[in-house]
Amino acid sequence: MAVHKNPFELRFDILKMAQEIVERPYQEKYNMAWMYLNDVIEKGGVVTPEDIARMVPQPVSADEIKRKAAELYEFVVDNRPTYA
Repeated sequence: MAVHKNPFELRFDILKMAQEIVERPYQEKYNMAWMYLNDVIEKGGVVTPEDIARMVPQPVSADEIKRKAAELYEFVVDNRPTYA
């Protein structure tokens, strides 16, 4: 059974999808950085604020999410066949 969504619901779904796509690599880098920094501390090393700034990635901006959403939306409204 097909579920019909209004344009606002479709745009919201595309925005959520874009957020997930853009944030996934950030989360992976973030987790890797903190695992490394925790490992340094557990081994008796010292972590400075500079180390944290260098290792931990910058958060994803709303503009990055909106750009990805626009890219996805463009694909959705493009009526050309996607097969070669």
